[in-house]
Amino acid sequence: MELFKLFGTIAIQNADANEQIDDTTEKAKDSEGKISGAFKKIGAAVGTYFAVDKIKDFGLNCINAAADANAASSQFTQVFGDMESQASQSLANIADNTGIQVNRMKGSYTQIAAFAKTTGMDTSSALGLADRAMVAVADSAAFYDRSLEETTESLQSFLKGNYENDSALGLSCTEVTRNEAANRLYGKSFQDLAEDQKQLTLLQMVEDANAASGALGQAARESDTWTNQTGNLKQAWEDFQAVLGANVLPKVVEIVGKAAEKVQDLSKKMPDILQKFKEWSPLIAGVVAGFVTLKGVMAISGLIGTITGA
Repeated sequence: MELFKLFGTIAIQNADANEQIDDTTEKAKDSEGKISGAFKKIGAAVGTYFAVDKIKDFGLNCINAAADANAASSQFTQVFGDMESQASQSLANIADNTGIQVNRMKGSYTQIAAFAKTTGMDTSSALGLADRAMVAVADSAAFYDRSLEETTESLQSFLKGNYENDSALGLSCTEVTRNEAANRLYGKSFQDLAEDQKQLTLLQMVEDANAASGALGQAARESDTWTNQTGNLKQAWEDFQAVLGANVLPKVVEIVGKAAEKVQDLSKKMPDILQKFKEWSPLIAGVVAGFVTLKGVMAISGLIGTITGA
């Protein structure tokens, strides 16, 4: 609820600030000046709805969000390589058709394509499979009220050959049904297919099941529902934090790196420090013992004096 209050305040009281923030995270990367100026203007709203002890958490969340965004972007680049631009456009098209924010699907999309490449597919074929799989995941998740992440895991496990996950995807996968699908697509039994053909056959079975059950197109039909819109809002907030944190992350990484070096240097010196401590410990122990003894003698002398009246 506090998050909704914050966004409401920003939208009503800081419209001019919002106008300075570009619509997408990609554009925002080139808008550091605008982001900084805009955030100063919405600072009052942030301060109103974040308690003082939460400001630190907010800053850490921004840094973590920026780190996660960098990792996701790096993975996307590594998987799609020269076809990164095409992959980005394909994912954007899926987002437009399903109403699901791009970055909510990016991790799953990358994960599916990466797995496809491990089966021997080239980047272009892996991209095609990821397109189809992401639509199937979005529809299945909406239809069966599961998260995108859960459904992605179920689909990927299924494509790996864990057929007991078939029910989670709304189909029945047996040797008979696999052979039927394989013969229909390639004119061969399933066990005679190449690895990439097996993936495509299993994915076709999921798509056919979605069509038969009515799940096909469910993501688009539920695009305006509370669950999807709040999911998009949550992702938009994380993206916003990532943009803010991107300006700070390099500095933090540098500081942490230097701190790590100091700790490593200290670790290397610890044997010498411990040896010195070992050499000096008898002397230290003697001084402490002498101090305790002297203190005890003084206490006893005082007690005797009290008793004798001396």
